[in-house]
Amino acid sequence: MIAIRLRAATRASQSHRIAFHRGQDVALDFQLSPPEDCTGWNLTLKLAATLGGSIEVTKTASVTDGPRGYFRVTLAAADTASLAVGRHVWDVRRSDSGHKTTLADGLIDLLQEVTP
Repeated sequence: MIAIRLRAATRASQSHRIAFHRGQDVALDFQLSPPEDCTGWNLTLKLAATLGGSIEVTKTASVTDGPRGYFRVTLAAADTASLAVGRHVWDVRRSDSGHKTTLADGLIDLLQEVTP
């Protein structure tokens, strides 16, 4: 599990760098800080090889504690197993009706696994 805290009262996007092995199961836990109720929000993580490049992975977040602003994005091993080792870009966006906000973004370093 990788925990990411999103700070700023304005919810301006915050950049984060994440590293894990390609083909690994990963849970990314996010928290809005200060807490804001995210119950019912439509939250999606997208991953691409480069900015402006084709989207390689799209995952919907699940709200784990809405009133306290917690949500999780789970990447299964199969989501990254066929991706190239190296640096990728990602973001998490809220896209409800009337809202289109990038909450977090950054880099994911996919590391080469030792054992296939």
